[in-house]
Amino acid sequence: YRDATLTALRIQLDRTTGDAVAEGAVTLERGGQIWNGERLLYNFFTEAMEVESFRLGIPPLFVGGERAVTLEPVEQGRLVRLDGGFVTTDDLATPGYRIRARSITLREDRRLVAHDAMLYLGDTPVFWFPYYTRRLDRHPARWMLTPGYRGLHGAYLRAAYEFDLGTNAV
Repeated sequence: YRDATLTALRIQLDRTTGDAVAEGAVTLERGGQIWNGERLLYNFFTEAMEVESFRLGIPPLFVGGERAVTLEPVEQGRLVRLDGGFVTTDDLATPGYRIRARSITLREDRRLVAHDAMLYLGDTPVFWFPYYTRRLDRHPARWMLTPGYRGLHGAYLRAAYEFDLGTNAV
C-alpha cells in the first residue's frame, strides 16, 4: 500500500481501519527504511507503528532495540521513539561500536536525540552522555578517517578534513 511493503510469517489485516499485526521474521520497507523485527503493529493509512525486538537500516545509520513506537507527526517529519535501543554506523550483526541509550528519538528529517546514552567499544562502556543529539545528514565540514594496511609501513589511519566551499560544491 502506497510505498509500504510488509512481509512476515503471519499477518492479520483489517482493511477498513488499515491496522495490521505481523509476527515472525517481520520486514517493513517504507520510504527508504527497512524495519526488521519479530512483532509489528502497523497502520497503513496513518503509518503509525509499534515494533518489538527490531533492527532498522537507514544507511549510513543502523539502529536496533527492544521497542519502537511512532509518536505524533510534526511538521518536519514523523517522530519515532526507540526504547532500550542502540545506534551505530557499523553494519554488522554485532557492531564493533555503538551508542546505547535508555531512550532515543529519531526524526525522519534525519535528527537523532538520545537520553542517558553510553558509548560502547565492543562490550566495553567508554563514555556516558546525559544528552546526545546528532544530525544524520552530511555536515558541511567533516573529518574523514580511512584505516588501511601496507606491507612496507604496516597499519595506518589516514585523516582528512573536508569542507564544502558553497552550496553547489561537491
